[in-house]
Amino acid sequence: MCIDNYVENIVINCGNPFLINPHFEKQYESFYFNDNSLVNDLFKMENSESIIKLYKKLNINSDALNHLNKTNHNHKLSDNSINILKKIYANDLLHLNYNE
Repeated sequence: MCIDNYVENIVINCGNPFLINPHFEKQYESFYFNDNSLVNDLFKMENSESIIKLYKKLNINSDALNHLNKTNHNHKLSDNSINILKKIYANDLLHLNYNE
C-alpha cells in the first residue's frame, strides 16, 4: 500500500494513531500537560544541529554521528495526505515549532 492510501484510508479513521503503530504517537501529549512543558529540552531528531546539541548535553562525542540504515524515499505525500496529517498532529506542529 502506498503511503497516501495508508494515510487517506487508515490513519484518517483512527482517533489515536499510536494504536496503529507506536511511531505515530502524538508528541505534544507526551511533553506537555495543560500547555505546560514537562521536559527541559526537546531535540528534533531529523535535524543534525539538534542532535549535536543533544550529544553535547549527554557528553557524547558528536564526531561519531552516523546515519545508519539510510533509505531513499522518492514518493512525496499528496496535498490531501499532508492536510490529514496536519489536522491529526496540529498540536505537535504548533507547540514543537514545526513550520510549514
